[in-house]
Amino acid sequence: MKKMKVKVPVLGVVVMALVAVLAIGLTVNANISLKQMIANVAGTIVGNDISQQLNVEGDESFGGVVNDPCTTTNGNSVCIVKGTFIDASTTIVSITNPFLMSTTSASDVVIKGAWPNAWTGASSTVDILRLNVTGVATSSFTVSCGAAATAYSTASIALVSSGTVGTSTKAYIENNVTAAQGASTDGGTVAKIAIGPLYPYLVCKVTVTGAGLGTSEGSFTEVTNTFDGTFVARISKNQ
Repeated sequence: MKKMKVKVPVLGVVVMALVAVLAIGLTVNANISLKQMIANVAGTIVGNDISQQLNVEGDESFGGVVNDPCTTTNGNSVCIVKGTFIDASTTIVSITNPFLMSTTSASDVVIKGAWPNAWTGASSTVDILRLNVTGVATSSFTVSCGAAATAYSTASIALVSSGTVGTSTKAYIENNVTAAQGASTDGGTVAKIAIGPLYPYLVCKVTVTGAGLGTSEGSFTEVTNTFDGTFVARISKNQ
């Protein structure tokens, strides 16, 4: 992450403007206190000009510094969800749609509450799902991710369908990024998917393609497994 760089000619601009304005303002409106006038003038100048005086460079992964995982700009709401893989499970990622709405049908998947006074996932789009395998597995495997009806079920709408990751191999996998485009293994060719009331979860599962720790899935399910990693997902609420 790059550090914030700040140019500071703002203070000088504020001081000069205050000197110029106060003499006029005090004679024009005697009902406004000196403290109020200083605050009004400073606020206007800083509010209008601060963007031109600051040179800010932050985390550019998603276009700027993000302190809150969810932001709204011009009515466009986006959540950047980060985390580590679930340990000792073949379900390594399980994300609940961060955008909720009231259920409108008995067929909606309930996330919170009970029908008919319940909450489900609002219609949203996932366009980035990035997986970084940082702790290697003792078996080769593939990863599949997508929209699911429950937190641990197999995806019904595919987003990531990876190629095989070899035994004891670290990997970078992302939807719509192939090995030819620089990924460690193919992540499939799906650019984005929708998640909503019927499929409000984003789930990733591993499938073993070689034996490990004496069982077909022991490389991931045994408490002594060495498999680990992180994920990043970008989810935006559909308007």
